[in-house]
Amino acid sequence: MPEQVLLLVSVLTPIVAGIVELIKHVGLNTKYAPLMAVAVGVALAALYTFGSIELSMRLWAGVLAGLAASGFYSNVKEQIKKAEGQ
Repeated sequence: MPEQVLLLVSVLTPIVAGIVELIKHVGLNTKYAPLMAVAVGVALAALYTFGSIELSMRLWAGVLAGLAASGFYSNVKEQIKKAEGQ
């Protein structure tokens, strides 16, 4: 099961990033892009019906894909560096 979730996250991440970029070009304020990425990731994961992954695991995969697509980890790292520099 964990392999299937990891595979789903790996497949969803570039798709979520692409969709969010399209939405940003349509007019989404860039400060809302991370929230949109998580929402798109969860929505796509909820719609995923192939395989035998439970809904709760698919939703977690969607959250992880959205966070990865929005660059969550690099954003947190930058904020920590800013806080240490102050």
